[in-house]
Amino acid sequence: QVLRWPCKMANVVTLPVSETVRDVDPQTLWQPDDDPPSVTETGMPGLVRGFVVHQDPKITVLPHFLTDVECQYLVGLADGNWFPSLVGKLENKDPVTGSIGNSQSQGRTSWSSMLRWAQTAVVERIEHRLARV
Repeated sequence: QVLRWPCKMANVVTLPVSETVRDVDPQTLWQPDDDPPSVTETGMPGLVRGFVVHQDPKITVLPHFLTDVECQYLVGLADGNWFPSLVGKLENKDPVTGSIGNSQSQGRTSWSSMLRWAQTAVVERIEHRLARV
């Protein structure tokens, strides 16, 4: 089948506002008699297990995916490179390409930082682990 341009890439659906909010503690997803996965000599978890905590949209939690040392390392890489998180706005849509532009929002209070692909050997190992999930 040959796709002709422009082709429809996705359906955008606005869902109703949720009436409930649930916190998910990844530590409680493991059975009480299960020990957290051991860390191998490479520093990687010996087992990564995913738990689907919501179906639509599908949200999967991976307890113990990163070790404490890996978390500290990633935060250290991002340190000094934080910027206010952006949101996509239809008002900023490019009429030629159809791309939705990103801009700052007064209501958004989070901050973001970007790492490069395989920025370091540690980042690359984490990327490979994630690709296997």
